[in-house]
Formats: sequence, C-alpha cells, structure tokens
Amino acid sequence: MVGSGPLHLLIDITGIKSEGEGEWNARKHGSPKRNIWRRKRIGFDEETLEVRAVEGITSNV
Repeated sequence: MVGSGPLHLLIDITGIKSEGEGEWNARKHGSPKRNIWRRKRIGFDEETLEVRAVEGITSNV
C-alpha cells in the first residue's frame, strides 16, 4: 500500500552469529576459530510497523 505523505522509516541493525562445521572442529581440536556474523538492516514503517526495506551486510563491510 502506497501512502500519500512522507514515509517515516525506523531502522534496526541486527546481527546473527552462525556456527558451522569450522567452529565445531576448532573447539574439538583446539585450532584457531573464525567467527562468522551476518548483519541485516531492517527498515520499518513508523506508523504501520510493516517491514519496508531489508539489506544484508557481509562480514567484510
């Protein structure tokens, strides 16, 4: 639904830590481990709280 006025957007940045086979092996065998984080920016419409935008951010940014 398209509004007739300006859009007031609320931004949230959240992070999700993923643990794969590499981290499990690092704990088991004592080798150095590398944390992997996936970050997302989510934009919400202030009035309706609908998600209006999502952006994924890689770990090298």
